[in-house]
Amino acid sequence: MTEDGLPLESAWVCVYTPAEVAIGCTGADENGRYSYEGLPVGSYVLEVERFGQTLLFSGGAKTFADATQVTVDPEGAAIEDFELHGPPGISGTVLDASTGEAPTTPVSACVASDRGSICWQINWDGTYQIPELEPGTYLVWFEGLNYVEQYYDGVSDEKDATLVTIGDSMLTEIDAELQPAGTLTGHMTVAGTGANLSAEACAFDQSGAEVACGNSGSSTGIYKIPSLPPDQYKVKFRKSGYTAQYYNGKATLAEADPVTVTGGATTSGIDAAMAVPPKNTAKPQLSGEAKVGTVLGCSQGTWSGSPTLYEYFWLRGSERILGEEGSTYTVAPADAGKTLRCGVTAEVHLGGRVSAESQGSLKIPAARQLSVSTAGSGTGTVTSSPAGIDCGQSCTLDAYQGDQVTLTATPATHSEFTGWSGANCPGTGTCLVTLGSTNASITATFAMITHPLTVTVTGAGSVSGDSGAIAACAEASGTCTDTYDEGAEVTLTATPEAHQQLAGWTGCTTETDGACEVTVEGAEDVTATFVPIVRQLSIAKSGEGSGAVTGSPAGIECGATCAVGFEEGTAVTLTAVAASGSEFTGWSGGGCSGTGTCLVTLDQDASVVAGFAPKPSDDGGGSDAGDDQQSASNPPSSSPLTTSPSPPKHVTKKKPLRCKKGFHKVKRKGKARCVKTKTKAKGGKKAKPKGKQG
Repeated sequence: MTEDGLPLESAWVCVYTPAEVAIGCTGADENGRYSYEGLPVGSYVLEVERFGQTLLFSGGAKTFADATQVTVDPEGAAIEDFELHGPPGISGTVLDASTGEAPTTPVSACVASDRGSICWQINWDGTYQIPELEPGTYLVWFEGLNYVEQYYDGVSDEKDATLVTIGDSMLTEIDAELQPAGTLTGHMTVAGTGANLSAEACAFDQSGAEVACGNSGSSTGIYKIPSLPPDQYKVKFRKSGYTAQYYNGKATLAEADPVTVTGGATTSGIDAAMAVPPKNTAKPQLSGEAKVGTVLGCSQGTWSGSPTLYEYFWLRGSERILGEEGSTYTVAPADAGKTLRCGVTAEVHLGGRVSAESQGSLKIPAARQLSVSTAGSGTGTVTSSPAGIDCGQSCTLDAYQGDQVTLTATPATHSEFTGWSGANCPGTGTCLVTLGSTNASITATFAMITHPLTVTVTGAGSVSGDSGAIAACAEASGTCTDTYDEGAEVTLTATPEAHQQLAGWTGCTTETDGACEVTVEGAEDVTATFVPIVRQLSIAKSGEGSGAVTGSPAGIECGATCAVGFEEGTAVTLTAVAASGSEFTGWSGGGCSGTGTCLVTLDQDASVVAGFAPKPSDDGGGSDAGDDQQSASNPPSSSPLTTSPSPPKHVTKKKPLRCKKGFHKVKRKGKARCVKTKTKAKGGKKAKPKGKQG
């Protein structure tokens, strides 16, 4: 008997009479052969069954009624072969690649499709059959203890597998030759005590993928990881409550030592002593002032498990601050506005590392900037405590939220400080600024100190300043006042009216070329006095005659007063009156001529000469009587002239007094006069003058 070309050893052949009376059954051997002996001569129906299920009747019939009867005659045995065809499925042979024989450990053939998967253990001789599969496409693989898992057709990676398609019959010769796998084994214990430990060991391939794991028993601590393809692996040991580690006490996959696994062999001695990690029982404590530039401290905290090493770290927000691994930390400008914490990592040898962060944190005040500006017509400086602002030059201070800064305003010369703006700082004292959630801007206002300058004008003229509102200030205006910055230099210029002159200033700081320069240091009062320009009209008489000269307006009575000062521009009419016995011969000087009146307009000093001559007599001479009469009515021209008071010394200077012959100059009470020179006559009498004195 065969099924799909293979010996059908697991089937039975049963013999029936045509009346369906069972005679007996016999099983097939490993070659699918069967025999039934001792049957009487006659006709029989044969049935093939397996696992209690009828597969076929003699003649290949599906039913007893359709079966072909087999005749047994005396001459020899009757031969009836059966060729069965199973339901759709796969079948094949699996061998050990190293021996070419059937595997020595249990191996399964497996199929999978979108309808699910099923595995069927191979027979002792390496053959297998997975029946009753629905038509379709399947993934086929083979797996078994101590053999490398393999996909059809001879590949180790699923993506490289060849899919098989099943129709309405058994698909045969889906064979495989399996490579013997290796085994990893070792002993896991508790670090420090050596007690056996129930834990898990896992093998990772060179790509870092987990391949297979094995567990150790608590009684022995021995683990096995079977069926590993020959390769190099890194072995990780893990158990809840213990610090995971890689072979040879390494902490990470990258550090782990590789272990070589050989096909068909066991790699042993891959052991691990696992330790309980340290445990933090009291958090580290953060100490210090939350301020840039201060030094913070971090305590170690309390730990169980006797750590052998402590390391510190610092956090800005959630990020570690690189390079900061000590128990102290100086707060940096980059921390402003951030939250700082510290932490401690405790380590036990082979027990791993555990970190704990500080219970609290410190919020570092945010960076703030204080800006100071100055305003106003004046000038000054603003300084700060703590130092940093010296405005004029440096007008900003980098500080932090919550800082207090005291500002002091110092006005410059001629300026005054009038107050603060931008902060709650009344008055003109110091300003205490507490920096809040935003930057602060403060303005210090300085004003120029001012004083009034008052100008009073006396006389006919006006005064104007080179700045300000004092302009054309005259006597009729009353006083003129304007306000000037302290220290200002104001130049006042006097403008006299026609025929007037500046008599002088009072209240000037300096006088230059007739201008008044005032440096304003306080309330300043300046007076400008204007006076008329005085022109001197001098009268002289010439000739041998005598007479008098009078003037209008009054003043000249020459005679006695022959020189008078008049306001410039005055028109003076001179009249000459000859004495008895004399006659007026005419004018000279002052633009006058002839014998009429003389009109002199005084735009400058003027000198006029009136000529007098004796009237002609019958004998052509004069008489003593006439002389005596002249003397009585018209004093000699040589007598002293009365003059008007001299003008102020800054007006046109008075000409030096020169006395006529027979007179000399003397000073009495500070005034110069010409007096007649006296001479003594013989015998102690006064000498009588001879003739007239010019």
